[in-house]
Amino acid sequence: MNNLSDLNNPEAAKEDRGYASADDAAPKPFARAKLKRGSPSPWTVEEHKRFLIGLGKLRRGDWKGISRNYVMTRTPSQVASHAQKYFLYQRKLNHRPHLRRSSIFDMKGYGLD
Repeated sequence: MNNLSDLNNPEAAKEDRGYASADDAAPKPFARAKLKRGSPSPWTVEEHKRFLIGLGKLRRGDWKGISRNYVMTRTPSQVASHAQKYFLYQRKLNHRPHLRRSSIFDMKGYGLD
């Protein structure tokens, strides 16, 4: 920049610098776009059955094993979240059975009472 008139002309200012600033740099070719996260789909009765079978065969806390071997449609994080809700539901039923409502966690009539 040689004089104040260059302040009004951004092209002249760019030519004077001799290097690209962060604003002028091209975007990175491998920059990842942020993925939109939707609400997760509800667990199906079949997925819950497989979760219970996996929980019975593997130890509590082996969410990766349950996800890999029994509920292949869910990630270990989703299995852990489902387990947390399931155990809270079971605890609530033991303390207040008169407040019972139907839920996916109720397996009566599916052969897994």
